[in-house]
Amino acid sequence: MNPLFVSSLAKPFNAFVAVKRVSGTDYLSQTRLLKQFDRFLQSRDYLHSIIVTTIFNDYLATLSHLSKRARDNHLCVIRQVCHFIAQTDQRCYIPIAVETSSSFQLRRPYLFSLEEVRIIIDSAKILAPHNSLLPHTYATLFALLYCTGIRPIEAQRITLEDYQPSAGRLFVKCGKYGKSRWIPLSASINKALKIYLQQRQLTSKMTSNDCLFVNLKGSPLNTSDMSRYFKKTLRLANISAAREYQLSTYCLRHTFAVHRLTAWYQQGIDVNAKLPHLATYMGHVDIQSTQAYLHATPVLMSEVSQRFHRFVFNA
Repeated sequence: MNPLFVSSLAKPFNAFVAVKRVSGTDYLSQTRLLKQFDRFLQSRDYLHSIIVTTIFNDYLATLSHLSKRARDNHLCVIRQVCHFIAQTDQRCYIPIAVETSSSFQLRRPYLFSLEEVRIIIDSAKILAPHNSLLPHTYATLFALLYCTGIRPIEAQRITLEDYQPSAGRLFVKCGKYGKSRWIPLSASINKALKIYLQQRQLTSKMTSNDCLFVNLKGSPLNTSDMSRYFKKTLRLANISAAREYQLSTYCLRHTFAVHRLTAWYQQGIDVNAKLPHLATYMGHVDIQSTQAYLHATPVLMSEVSQRFHRFVFNA
């Protein structure tokens, strides 16, 4: 078997990837980027046991032909491994943090109100063609995305075998970073899935390997179809947003996270203690990934302010 890394930093690189994989990720795409850096070090006959500024800058210069986002991906992986090496050797250079490109900063995810979520689901029920499975498919799909916060691509891949109606749970196989997990379902969304499958049984035969959500031809949904019908649903629902907001199915995932956090504040629950549970439920590697979804909303900030007020004046 060919060694994973071959440069003078092969040992720390291997240890770094092993730690990442033990944490529950396959780390495949990031490992490929690190292997590219490793080959560069070998080509320069690099003999140091740490990463120094000059070799990093030389490597960064070789990436000038890539897009900013591609360069940022390389830089992010190298910065992580530099932090890892610096834990045992503080001489290791650590590049500055990656700045998100302006196009991503401007396109903030739109957070739906609970009433807007209801309107979206009701509007999906009148999608054309009428008297077909399609309206049932998308109404149930959008409800599932909001109620569970799973990624749209994860919902596309769920098979009938992954859904256990009696236990009220879904199995998400190989989510982002290769993480698989069980998703407990609320009684309402579990009931909605059962009704959807009853409707589906009227149109076609089903086997355990079939995807849970299918198009009119019985084939798995694809990303472009999901996006197109979500936009149609938003038009039917008369929901729009300012240009700085992104309106996509992924916004339902963001909305789920914010509504869950708001509910915990309203219930007086220790949010910090619950965040690891939310991170696991959403398929995140760590809490930091989940925090990217916890946007400040007027309702959430009001709850935070009220809790702080009670803490100060009841102390």
